[in-house]
Amino acid sequence: MKIRRSCAAIAVAASVVGSGLVTAAPSMATVSYTSGDQASQDTAAVSQSNGTWGDYSAGVGARPYVQSLSVTNGGSTTSVISGGSVGSPTPVSGDLAPVVSPVNLCKIGQGAGSGCYSTPNRVQISFGAQGSGQVDTDLANVGNQTINANSIIDATIKLNSFSSALRWSQLNGRLLYWQTSGLGTSDAVVRVRFNPVTTPGIDWSQQTGGGCTATPIFDCNIAQADGSYLGASLLFSLDDTLDPALTGAAFATQGAISGFLLPGGSATSPTLDLQVASSHLTSNGDLNTGGLQAFLPSQSLINLYGVLRRRAPAVPERTLRQRSQGGRPESTVATDCWSTLPVLLSRPRLTRWPAKVQL
Repeated sequence: MKIRRSCAAIAVAASVVGSGLVTAAPSMATVSYTSGDQASQDTAAVSQSNGTWGDYSAGVGARPYVQSLSVTNGGSTTSVISGGSVGSPTPVSGDLAPVVSPVNLCKIGQGAGSGCYSTPNRVQISFGAQGSGQVDTDLANVGNQTINANSIIDATIKLNSFSSALRWSQLNGRLLYWQTSGLGTSDAVVRVRFNPVTTPGIDWSQQTGGGCTATPIFDCNIAQADGSYLGASLLFSLDDTLDPALTGAAFATQGAISGFLLPGGSATSPTLDLQVASSHLTSNGDLNTGGLQAFLPSQSLINLYGVLRRRAPAVPERTLRQRSQGGRPESTVATDCWSTLPVLLSRPRLTRWPAKVQL
């Protein structure tokens, strides 16, 4: 078994380091961190290039939604959403607010196959500060709750009509807990806890190519970020071309702008690329370093890669917890059906793998 990091997304880093450039002047570009709120995603698209839930043939009521949401700082937990559903509760200005968006969904009247799908192939959940008709994705600007890099955001997402479609997921954040349950049933949910992370801000109007956010990632050549913000987002991939054994897999990135899971190789020698794209330098001109966490369900470890889990599952759920262990401040401990997979270590073993990636 080979588990390897793709070089496609970090080719720019090699070229910049090779030229001897390691610092630069701070970027003077202005980056907007605001985007439409949930109400804008629940109406038919007008000016947007992709469809919104108002364009979805099954209706807005079929979309995933955040059932519960809370923020913990130290020993104090503040509930933001409890008993949520589609369209409820109405977000309060200044609150931490989720925005559930379809990705690559066709607009009404747009034919499938012209760069879009009749059913979205991905669903994005962004978190931001609720404003008037928009959200600010810089979580430092949330006014009604205290949010910083040490805050723990706890979200339960009801998959609704997409309960059988989930494959892998990607979090922009530091993953602390991950659980999927009831997949394929009307009660399918994803439970996730995470810390928000400093994220490069990019002025996309100044970028000529789209390879950094393409799937798979290619030709990502952003030399320097234009800003930074405290961000968090979760992407559900509904791509059914991947092996079903990867259902429920998750990975998290820190310091990146996008990521992509790309299985490859052959049946006898499978590989797994975890692609990460970002700028080579931060907006201050410092070398950008990122983190990567990957968690695979034991069914994929055994069926695809021939790696045995440490112990048999206790319950048919996929759960990941992070806790202190062995004197180290943070250790990822896999429970039930989950094992952690060390992608960047030379000798794979079932343990926590801290990784810093030069981008």
